[in-house]
Amino acid sequence: MKNTTRLWAVGLAGLLAVPLQAARKTKEPPKEERARPAGKSLIKSESGPKAEVTAKGSAEALPEDVGLKKGDDEESMDVTITGEARDEIPVVLDPPPLDLPFKDIAGLSRDGQTDRVLNGPMEHIGGGELLSLALLAPRQVMGSLPVNIPTPPFIQMELAPGMEAAHWDFRVLDEANQMIYRVEGDQIPKDLIVWDGQDKGLMKIRTGQVYTPLLILTGKSGKIDRFYGEPVLFDVMQYTQGDIRRTEFLNESLFGTGSADIFPEMAPPFKSLLSQMRRTVGTVYHVTVYYTPNELSLARARLKTLQSLLEQSLMLDSTAFVFEAAPAVERGEISEIVFSAKL
Repeated sequence: MKNTTRLWAVGLAGLLAVPLQAARKTKEPPKEERARPAGKSLIKSESGPKAEVTAKGSAEALPEDVGLKKGDDEESMDVTITGEARDEIPVVLDPPPLDLPFKDIAGLSRDGQTDRVLNGPMEHIGGGELLSLALLAPRQVMGSLPVNIPTPPFIQMELAPGMEAAHWDFRVLDEANQMIYRVEGDQIPKDLIVWDGQDKGLMKIRTGQVYTPLLILTGKSGKIDRFYGEPVLFDVMQYTQGDIRRTEFLNESLFGTGSADIFPEMAPPFKSLLSQMRRTVGTVYHVTVYYTPNELSLARARLKTLQSLLEQSLMLDSTAFVFEAAPAVERGEISEIVFSAKL
């Protein structure tokens, strides 16, 4: 009985084993026949964790439970390839050199001037003069600096150090290349030649004209050298003759051609003149507008503009002034304001 029961159990186990093995073979295909996901690339890795490979050449670790396939005897991972291109162009800005020679920086100048700056002696302001520049009056601190009207010397020419000559000849030429002033000698002046513009009590410099200084040096061997100074041109000028101070404005610069209105550009020197006139209140101011033929009506209109401006600015009535329109003479077409030089 016992033997019969054991045989029956073995036979039943064998019958059950056959369909189970067939079902296992049908459900699980061999490893080499497993389908790979579409669009994925399996890369065998010895280390195991999944990595995302980019065009930069670096790998970034991803979580192990995302797309990771593990077999019985090998490991594989899904990898997504992304591309990124970056171009870096270095911009190098080299600073300018700081060791440039001074001669390469200084502007063009006449012969000898640059050498004097480089090689000549340096003049220093004394302590007393420096202190006087530091002490300012309240009006100087609170107000803007006035524009100074050109005053003598109107012509000046610097001399380079070391200049030697057996004879020197200094001249001033007008814009027609005519000589209006000349001085000469055997001992050359030191450093600077100046001229106040007057010759025998007459003012030779006029507004609206170009003047050029000229220095002629004759050496011991007879060699002649010519040196030209900086040309000058004045729209306004002021000079003193005896006790009289004269201020001359070129009409074309003060009013403009055919106009009786004062140019805004001439306001700064005119304000400087008003400041001088306020310090001489009590004297009589002579104002004359000189005109060329056929411009008398324009001269009267300009005179009226000056009269209104001076009376309002100085807060004076007409008795403090003498206004006149006159034909232009040797000083040209100018507007002249004359008052006492005793400030």
